[in-house]
Formats: sequence, structure tokens, C-alpha cells
Amino acid sequence: AQMVMIGKRSSAKKIAQRGRGLSSRAMRTGVLTQADFCFDVDSRSIQVLVSGFRRHQKGFVHLMSELTSYEQMAIWAVLGISLLGLAYAYLLRNQILREDKGTAKMQEIWGWIKDGANAYLSRQLRSILPFIVVLTIALFFSVYIVPPSAEAMAHYSGATPDQVKLYIGLWRAFAFIMGATFSLTVGQIGMRMAVEGNVRTAAAARTSFSDALRIAYRSGTITGMLTDGLGLFGGTIIFIFLGPAAPDALLGFGFGGTLLALFMRVGGG
Repeated sequence: AQMVMIGKRSSAKKIAQRGRGLSSRAMRTGVLTQADFCFDVDSRSIQVLVSGFRRHQKGFVHLMSELTSYEQMAIWAVLGISLLGLAYAYLLRNQILREDKGTAKMQEIWGWIKDGANAYLSRQLRSILPFIVVLTIALFFSVYIVPPSAEAMAHYSGATPDQVKLYIGLWRAFAFIMGATFSLTVGQIGMRMAVEGNVRTAAAARTSFSDALRIAYRSGTITGMLTDGLGLFGGTIIFIFLGPAAPDALLGFGFGGTLLALFMRVGGG
């Protein structure tokens, strides 16, 4: 590359010391090549992106400083409720699995149903994963179709519009993966617990209608608690890290969650 002299040697060293990405050769000689200049320009975008992540790496601290005392309490309350919902789902699961599974014949029929449900879930997972990969890429580039909101632009006022699009695009893709993962978790655990609850409900119905209703109701409640708990947890985490720009990423989170739910409903889940 053509060599470009940059004034005095000390001037180049001052530029390098500001973290502009100059090569060690340029720091020693005071000479900046065309390649060094290109790397210098690109490094500025990287520095802005990294600074954005650093700005939110202490998510709670950053968000709480911008909220009133009531709003801070509300954030903690919502996060706590989501964890309580997940804990309650785990408690119900343990209660269901401790129930009697009935006679050997009932368990034999239940085994066939369980094998069929597991085969369906495995086939569904293999079918959905390629769509998740494609749609994750699409969600990243969706910022050029659905640009960042005015709130997001104001929140990252120190960055250029292209840099804000890059940051929001990464968060939107990540939120989509998180939403899809949560939805897949709900579907997988929910269906397996429904199958586990079926045989136990049938076994309890031989002696007590109230016990059968209790087991059936709690089996279904597991899916509800997982849906509410994971939904609240994911949305709250996104809001904590992005603040006013959270709706831009929640677009991907909601799409990921509803997409998997649609697959399961259409597939007979």
C-alpha cells in the first residue's frame, strides 16, 4: 500500500495511544499505511459496539439509575414473580411424578402413548431447527425494514444510525433465539408432563374423582406456569439491559415465542 507520512513521529504516537487501532509498526515508525487507516476506521465502529455492551453489562445498575423507586420495586417484583412461577411449575412436576401409575396394563398402554409423544417431539425439533437458523438471520437484517425506534435512537445518541442498527439487530436476533428456546422448552416439558399426568389421572379415577381432577389440573398448570414464568423472565431481562430501546428487541422475543407455539399447535401438540 502507498505510504502516507503523518507529520512528526510524536503525532502518530498520540493517535495510536488514543486506541485508534494502529499497527505496532506504525507506532514505532510514525508512518501510517493505507491498511492501517482502513483498520482505524473499522475499529471505531467496533469500539462503539463494544462500548454499548459494556454500558449494559451491569444491567440492573444502569436501569435502576434511570427509574423511580416505585419503578425499581416493580422491576424486582416482576422478576421475582417470574421466578416464583417457574419454581411452582417445578413443585407441581415433583408432585405429579410421585402419584401412582396404576396397573401393569395401564402402564403398558401409557408406554405406547409416551413413545409416540417422544417420537413426535423429536421429529418436530429436527424440523424446526433449520427455520430457527434462517429466521435468526432474517431478524438480524430486519432492522433495515423495521428500523430502530425513535426511543432507541435517542437512547444511543452517541452512536451513528448504522451503529444503532447493528446493535439493535444483534439484540433482536438474540431475543428471537431466547423466545424460541423458551417456547420450545414449554412445549417439550408441557407435552411430556401431560403424558405423565394421563396415566396417573386414569389410575386415580378408579378410586376418587377429586384426586383425578387434581392431578389433571396440576399437570396442565405446569404448562401455564412455564409460559408465564419464562415470558415474564425473558421480557424483564430484555428491558433491564436495553431500557427505552427494549421494544425493538421484544419484537424478536415475541416472534420467537409465537412461532414455536404455532408449530406445536399445527402439528397436533
